[in-house]
Amino acid sequence: MTACSTRPNGLGQRRVSRGRAAGRSAAADVWCDHSILHGAWGPMQCSMAALVHAWRPTAAWKAARRPALEAHVGGIDGLFVCREFLNAEEVRCLRNVFAAHQGWTMYQWGSVLAGKHKLAASLQRIDFGLPDMSAEGVAAAGTATLSTRPIGEHQQQVISLFEARLCVAFAAAKLWSGQNVNMVQLSQIAPGQSLGYHVDRRDKWLEGIASVAWSQLACPSDPRGDQWILGMQQGYPPQTTRSFDLPAGCAYLLSRSAQGRTNRCEQGRVAHEVCSCCWTHGIWNPGDNLSNRQSVTLRCYDSHWGRRKDD
Repeated sequence: MTACSTRPNGLGQRRVSRGRAAGRSAAADVWCDHSILHGAWGPMQCSMAALVHAWRPTAAWKAARRPALEAHVGGIDGLFVCREFLNAEEVRCLRNVFAAHQGWTMYQWGSVLAGKHKLAASLQRIDFGLPDMSAEGVAAAGTATLSTRPIGEHQQQVISLFEARLCVAFAAAKLWSGQNVNMVQLSQIAPGQSLGYHVDRRDKWLEGIASVAWSQLACPSDPRGDQWILGMQQGYPPQTTRSFDLPAGCAYLLSRSAQGRTNRCEQGRVAHEVCSCCWTHGIWNPGDNLSNRQSVTLRCYDSHWGRRKDD
């Protein structure tokens, strides 16, 4: 029998603690929608409850994690990879969470050359953040302008679960030390599509951009899905290019030169200006993959951005 108790957090929200007679579950102390407490269950409530139940506590995750964290992957300062971040059950629940979300916006801007293959640069996104935070990028023709939605209780649950584990996985990078994660982005990239080389706005996001990815469907070799490609590129033509095949269920962190914030850039570039010292990144879902690449990305928005005299 699973017991459920609640308590307010001072902001009008409530936490749900699910415990068992033998001890507390992995899902203790996460934000809970009031409709969950009062029995008005829908697709989102059901999918989030299943995710919370399946999510492993930190100790169990650390014991099962393999291999260890890879730091400065490919010689790139600030690129960290954790290949065994999610297990198959957590991925299964996250697929249902994505299916329960509505209002996906198409993000598109031409095509990208990946090796010998030219892939369309197109993906679906939903951005959640602070009220005054604008979404990155330009919506595809014929779709609504990209906008940021307020973080609801379900999205706060996702942030809380991912943030705690990411901070442990990337402790060597001191991820989000003293910062509050206030933005979560859900993305889907179809087979044969890509996210072209780019740098996230240099003066808008604080240090550390972390993403976790898996496939919408299982593949024969891994129930979490297909491998996908992370590309990193530095400098002006001819650029230095690195390409990494990463498995479903993997997490990666962009920081330092791999992220390219203004205060890390040797040339002091702002916004989306290019330079010769920092790295841009791109993502490809190869055309022979079986399904969409799905991902959760967490960032810390600089709430003072655009308000300082020197901005």
